[in-house]
Order: sequence, then C-alpha cells, then structure tokens
Amino acid sequence: MKETEYLELIEDSIREIESINFNNNWAYEQIIHSILKIQKLPIILYKVPKGNLIYRSRKNDGIIPFGSISEISIPNERFVKNYARANKPRQSLFYGSENRPTSYLEFAMHLAKTTPFDEEVAITIGAWELQKDLTFMLVFNPNLISENEYNKYHGEVFDEFISNPPVELRKGTVRFFEFIGQKYAEQAEYNLDNYLITCAYSNILFAHDQCDGIMYPSVPRGGDAFNVVIKKNAIEEGALSLKLVRMDKFIARKQDNGKHDFLNNASMDASKINSEIIEWNNGWQHFI
Repeated sequence: MKETEYLELIEDSIREIESINFNNNWAYEQIIHSILKIQKLPIILYKVPKGNLIYRSRKNDGIIPFGSISEISIPNERFVKNYARANKPRQSLFYGSENRPTSYLEFAMHLAKTTPFDEEVAITIGAWELQKDLTFMLVFNPNLISENEYNKYHGEVFDEFISNPPVELRKGTVRFFEFIGQKYAEQAEYNLDNYLITCAYSNILFAHDQCDGIMYPSVPRGGDAFNVVIKKNAIEEGALSLKLVRMDKFIARKQDNGKHDFLNNASMDASKINSEIIEWNNGWQHFI
C-alpha cells in the first residue's frame, strides 16, 4: 500500500464518521463499521506495572457510608443506562484516575449540575493497587505533544511506536491518532454524540487479546493527568485490590462568577477493609 493510499483510507474513514447522523438508532454501529474499514488500524500498547495505584470515586446517597467493596468497585450492568467515554448502555467497566484530585475533578461538572448551593455532598474514593501488570491501549494526540503532561510523558512512547510501522503507513497513522485523540480530549458533557465515537473506538480496542483497558488524558485536568478504563473480566480475575478508602464531605459554594465551588469540610477514613466489608472510623474529622 502506498503512503497516499493509506492516508486517504484514514481520511475516508474520518469523513464517513463525521457525516453520520447521530440521531439514527444505528449511529454507534455505523461508527464501528467506519473504523473497521481501516486496514492495519494503529494501536499503541502501554504496560502499567504491578503495584501502581488507581483511584475511583463514587457519590454517596446523602452522607451514608458505603459498607461493602462492591458498592465502590465496578458497577452492576443494570445501573449503566447511557453511553459514556468507553461504555455502551448495560456495559460494566471500571473507570479510574491517576490520583485523588483527578478522580474528584471528573465528578465536578456533574455535581455542579445536580447539587444546589450550600448543600452538602459526600464522595467516597478508593485507592486500588494493581495486582499484576496491565496492558492498556494508549490514546494519544500528536498535535498536543507539548501542551500537557500526559502527552509530554507519553511522547517517547508514541515516537517509538511511529518509527516501527512501514514508512508508507506513518502519515495515516499520525492523522488517525490526531482525530481520535481530539475526540477523547473534548468535553463530552457538551457534546454527548462524542461519546458514541470514543465508545465505539474503545470497544474495538477491548476486543484485542492483549488489552486490559484503555488510558486517555483527563479532560478536567487539561491533559495533566490520565484516566483508565479497565475491562470487567480483568476486575473479576483480581487485577485490582482495594488498599485505602476515604469519604469526603463537600459544601457547594457559589463563586463570584455564579459557578459552583466545592469546599472539602470533613473526611472519614475506613479503619478496616475485610474481604467484602468496609469498616469506618467513628466520627468525622472536620476542617472548618
């Protein structure tokens, strides 16, 4: 295949995706079809070693503590009702973040829509340790290589990857990663159709034998941290172990610009994590 032929194949796929009527009931399937028309679909494998921590947050029902590990782990599929960054309706996946601030910021926009000013809201966060090396498919936008920490850090990985394919595939490969990387970097809260594209691509990656999940930059952190999505089978096979749990209370405050700010005013740590049960310390530690 000539360089121009592969690049045009990529451009045709992108044009086809962008021309889809997202109001169609079969739009998701059309996106899958358009991506799979690409021969030699470029995929970057990235291994995260055993022992690393992944953080996952859950909103509490009022300020009632969660009593079991399953409540803060991968959700039951019956509660998954909508398309999201990587999942279809009724598809259960484990979403996590690089650190605690990133995990909380992923909640912020949703909380701002659902929490009245001066109301308390409680979030429980768990630190999960990788029990084995996991292989992620890396989402990367070469156009943003110097604009955020995620792309700076993974730039060498991408450079090594792009040096390996035949020369005639390189321009098309860069173009595809520019397109799909931009989709993962967009705030889907304002464009839910974008979820159809990222979800379709994610599920194509999930079908890869070596894939335990995907890694992509955090939108609320401007790409200065990463998120991961881990497949259900990896979770069921014991890929993660819960090491720490904390419950934080926030007060929704109104800023001068009229937007929400969430002030962390108290926290409570788990005293014991025993099999499926989470036991909590007595009382809150208050900050204000």
